[in-house]
Amino acid sequence: MAAQRVTIRELNEMGCDAFVDAIGWVFEHSPWIARSAWEQRPFSDIADLHCRLCEVARAAPLEAQLGLVRAHPELGGRSRGDEALTDASRCEQRSVGLDAVSGADRDRLVTSAAAYVERFGFPCIVCVRNHPDAASITAAIERRLTGTAGAQLDASVREVFEIARLRLSDAIGGAAPMQHATARGSLTTHVLDIARGTAGAGMTIELWRAANREWSNLKTVVTNADGRTDDPLLAGTTLTAGCYPVRFDVGSYFASAGVPAADPPYLDSVPVEVGVSNPEAHYHVPLIVAPWGYSTYRGS
Repeated sequence: MAAQRVTIRELNEMGCDAFVDAIGWVFEHSPWIARSAWEQRPFSDIADLHCRLCEVARAAPLEAQLGLVRAHPELGGRSRGDEALTDASRCEQRSVGLDAVSGADRDRLVTSAAAYVERFGFPCIVCVRNHPDAASITAAIERRLTGTAGAQLDASVREVFEIARLRLSDAIGGAAPMQHATARGSLTTHVLDIARGTAGAGMTIELWRAANREWSNLKTVVTNADGRTDDPLLAGTTLTAGCYPVRFDVGSYFASAGVPAADPPYLDSVPVEVGVSNPEAHYHVPLIVAPWGYSTYRGS
């Protein structure tokens, strides 16, 4: 891990060995990526540097990409001890409590990670800094167990790139934290009332988080005159990877509006469980609703 932060200008002026010493660590045990990217100087900014590094990795032969993925420790540490962890990996795992997970939670993590390696032949790479806790990471591994080897290698390489992106933000000074080109990091909603042909103003919405088989209520809000909420349901650091059930109080809304409905209403509380895999992306949840039916999709 870099001893001190450097600037893009300093990196552009470095010789190859110094350049590799400064940022070669952002790809786990794979300084060959930085060594190859050095020849592409100068870099305009941190995003340009990250893009060039990822291009080097993507252009590498399949065996090199597999080696890049296998260079990362198996989450849960079943077959690799602390000596395999770089300082960066150790800090990242500690930040979400992976070093302290124990009992049944650790058994579940180790079992799912081992099953993944057994099935695909390489560890499941997860950018742990995009997850709130060990339970969220374990759930991500379990979801990915159903994929194909090719898709999972591609997914793991993308996670490696995300890990490197965050590490570069830590290593390079004189610049704002790097974001994805399309990153907004928010969860929003919009209610459309097709029974009356209007925006769903005044509907109560509950936001929950599902983690470790338990639900916790995060907030309760009411839609404004445009059928939206005044602020995002979640944004920035409050949005982490995981499952967020959003409950729309449809029954009370239509009752208050005087829209004819059954008693009890056919639709009372409409739940939409939103899975957030990339906490820096924008997740928009429109609800198109009438007393007898609804639809939803991922909007923009």
